[in-house]
Amino acid sequence: YSSAASDVYKRQTILDADGASIKTGLRGPREILDSDFSKQDPNFGWCTDRGMAGLFVTHDKGATWQLYAPKDNAFAGIFLSCIESDPFNPDVWYLGTGRIRDVARILFTEKQPHGVFTDKNSMGKIWKSTDAGKSWLLCNKGIDARAEIESILVDPRNSQVVYASTTYGSVSYTHLRA
Repeated sequence: YSSAASDVYKRQTILDADGASIKTGLRGPREILDSDFSKQDPNFGWCTDRGMAGLFVTHDKGATWQLYAPKDNAFAGIFLSCIESDPFNPDVWYLGTGRIRDVARILFTEKQPHGVFTDKNSMGKIWKSTDAGKSWLLCNKGIDARAEIESILVDPRNSQVVYASTTYGSVSYTHLRA
């Protein structure tokens, strides 16, 4: 994490370690798996954490973070692995699932090259938001149902093309849809 206020790199939790959320378990420090900020509004960004707490949002360049809870509870009990913004449209975001980035808990053996200790609820899912995260649509067409999503990349020349790196190979989409 690099503070926008200085050129100094420092470690910082995304939640208040001494905050009132002690009863919910949602207090710092949280280990961030992935984060991304809007290319049009650097104050706005999302991050995923190592636990199954969910998705966190910031509106102040990461100085403070709030847990995002979708109305339909779509992310409950799911490991969220990666987040990616559309480089041209600040309203479009992609969210991938899986434990592949949790390298301390997932193994890739010769007999099980796609992973041991994976989480079935967290496999084969990519969500897309077209309203800056107010709502998310599951868009997993063409993804192996057992895949862990490692990363998502929106083509910087054509944001209608989206790439996903998974434990079952890479996939690309044009106009990612449900």
